[in-house]
Amino acid sequence: MTRLLPLLACLLFLAAKPAAQTTGVPFVNDLRILLPPTYVPAGSGTTSCGAGTNQGFIPGAPFVVAYDTTAATSTAAILLLDFFNPCNAPGFPLFPAQPVGCAGPIAGGTNLWYALGFAPPPVPVVGFTNAAGYTRWNFNVPLGPGTVWAQCVFLDACSVPWGFKFSQALGFSW
Repeated sequence: MTRLLPLLACLLFLAAKPAAQTTGVPFVNDLRILLPPTYVPAGSGTTSCGAGTNQGFIPGAPFVVAYDTTAATSTAAILLLDFFNPCNAPGFPLFPAQPVGCAGPIAGGTNLWYALGFAPPPVPVVGFTNAAGYTRWNFNVPLGPGTVWAQCVFLDACSVPWGFKFSQALGFSW
């Protein structure tokens, strides 16, 4: 029985992590995706690797896809595009977590979870936020098939001690 206790503790630790994944909070650390044919923003307020983050199969490629973010205290944003790894629950946490006062009441403690893969590394695409904390990227999607997951890293002096925070991860296939 004593040999099973470490295994049980490990399983409980791993089981708790998906609930701690990053949640996007509008104007704090939110990522949205705009897909054809209507380009209605999707994914706002979701939690990485959870319900609503995988937009599913989008037919009709080639087409244009847009990502936008809102993070009022950030100065720049780096969109990470992962074409090889699905959303990675439980992800990789960076501690200590950003304090609630900086993160916002809902995002506090959950905005430092990386949900993409490490090998091969995601493709970084730098963007700069405007005065309202808004950033947007447009991409041409080639003929498929393909899959991409995206997560944003916000450079944010308010996020101590690291100086950054994450958005939730969103994905789709074509």
